[in-house]
Amino acid sequence: MFGRLKQMLIKEFIQVFRDKRTRFILIVPPIVQMLVFGYAATFEIHHVTTVVVDFDHSQQSRELISRFTSSPYFDVQGQLTNSGKLRDLIDGGQATVGIEIDAGFAQKLLSGQTAPMQVIVDATNSNTALIASGYISQIALGFAQDMQKERIGRIAP
Repeated sequence: MFGRLKQMLIKEFIQVFRDKRTRFILIVPPIVQMLVFGYAATFEIHHVTTVVVDFDHSQQSRELISRFTSSPYFDVQGQLTNSGKLRDLIDGGQATVGIEIDAGFAQKLLSGQTAPMQVIVDATNSNTALIASGYISQIALGFAQDMQKERIGRIAP
């Protein structure tokens, strides 16, 4: 059986190398796809429209917001005063990410407790939402590590 299969493969390869059109179809499209998808297809996102609600108005919350502002992944369009407007902007499609920092954020950070923040992501485009959530996690983790180092430095210099 394998002898017959081998003979068929040899025959097909001979036919492919005889016919110019088949050679072209077999070789050129994969090379073009490799070049195009290698440079064009990326899972990186930039300039995600972001709005922030900061109920704490502390140095620590401003530091966290500045990390999002300085990131190439997020465009912080503005700071809002209430949560209802945040939800309206996300539901209306004017913002993709919303960040809400509650009152007492800095106080909890300085006392060593977990200081939660709420992140609302428009998951209409699930790929963008998933990648943006990962970027948010990285920024928040970096902020938490820096705050922890600062707190340890104050406790035991």
